[in-house]
Order: sequence, then C-alpha cells, then structure tokens
Amino acid sequence: MSDPTLANPTLVNPAIQPMPLVARGVRRKGPLGLGLLLLLGGLGAGVVLFINAGSQYKVAVSNLQRSPVACDTGLDFTSTGTFTFYIETVGRVGDLGGDCVNANRAYARASDAPLPVVALTLKDASGTEVRLDRASGSSYDVGGYVGQAARTLTIDQPGQYTLSVESDANDFAIAIGRDPATDYDNQRLVALAAAVGGLVLGGGFTLLGLRRPASEPYVLEPQTPAPAPPQPANWPPPAWPPPTPPAQ
Repeated sequence: MSDPTLANPTLVNPAIQPMPLVARGVRRKGPLGLGLLLLLGGLGAGVVLFINAGSQYKVAVSNLQRSPVACDTGLDFTSTGTFTFYIETVGRVGDLGGDCVNANRAYARASDAPLPVVALTLKDASGTEVRLDRASGSSYDVGGYVGQAARTLTIDQPGQYTLSVESDANDFAIAIGRDPATDYDNQRLVALAAAVGGLVLGGGFTLLGLRRPASEPYVLEPQTPAPAPPQPANWPPPAWPPPTPPAQ
C-alpha cells in the first residue's frame, strides 16, 4: 500500500516563477501640464506687453502736437481730461501751414543749457484767455525727442483753442498732449503683473503635478524576473509512486 502523504505531489518547475510586483507612484499629469502652460504663458505675455509698452510710448511722444516759437497754433481738443504742455528742446516741428517762420524744421538745444524762458498764452474759441497751471516732474527722452513739463490744462468740454508762444530763444518748441509716461507706466505694471501671475500660478500647479502624495493610489508593475536556472538532466522527475509491473 502506498504512502498517502506521497500521493499527488506538487511539482514546481524552477524555470517558471511568478513575477514580483513593484509599486510605483502616479504623477498628476493634469496639474503638471496646466502649470507649465500657465508658467510659459504668463512669462510670454509679460515680455510681449513690456515690449509693446515701449513701442507705444515712442509713438505717443512723436504724436504730441507741437507749437513753435513766434507762432499762433490752433489746438483742437476733441476729448476731456488733463493735457500737459512740454518745453521740447530736441525734436522736430512739421509743416503747420501759414506763415510761421519756425515751422517745418528740427531743433536741438544744448543739453547743459537751462530751459528757455517762455510765455504761453492760450485762448478759447471766443478769444478768452484760459489759465494754465504750472507743472513739473514729468519728462521724456525717447525716439529723438526730449521734453520737460511746464504747464497743464484740464479740459472739461471739447473745443478749439489758440496757443501763442513767445521767447527770446527759438531752438525749442512746445509739445502738447496727454502725459505719455502715465500710459507707459501702467502698461509696464500690467506686464509685470502678467509675468508674476504666471510664475506664481504656473509654479504652484507644476509643483503639485510633480508631487506624489502618500494618499495617491499606486500602480503595480511587474518586475523583470531574473533568468531561470538551467534545468537538471532528469527533469521532469519520474511519476510517484513508480508503476507496478503486471503480474505474470
């Protein structure tokens, strides 16, 4: 009688082993992509806005209306607000028409020379003189124009005016318009805000996407098994128990 403990043995092939599983944390691809997008978008928008602010600043200065010395220049204020009168020592006056002798020419006063003494007289359409307030601090030096603020005027109602410029010197002109530095500073602040916002938001989402929190599920991946050992010559082993030869 055969031993029951040896019945139906379990055979294990050493060449076939189960693959061990390795846990791997999952990165958050959504926040990571969004963070990179915000980071690059914010920095790009800031650079574009900053460059655009410089270009618009030059255009605003060149578009100021100019009145030369010894001329009566008509000014048409089509909008309300505060306008600045600059003593422009470097620049150019275009062809204003009429018989103004100092029109359609360039001028460049020496940089070390003091500002010229000038008398400005502004009259409205009815011939009434309008008061000009003193101003200081605002200036520009860009695109071949150099100017220093001298007077300001607040327009409550759009209308036409006439400006008379009188001075012993003629190597300058009066430039009139809104302060171009105000818009330039505002646009630079917007550019800086866009860049900082992109850094903060983009950096936050990027760090969130790179993190692997402990509460995040893990993905089990099979690990590459080691090469199987060589099989013995007598594999597989003989069946157990050995077969009994038939009786004679």
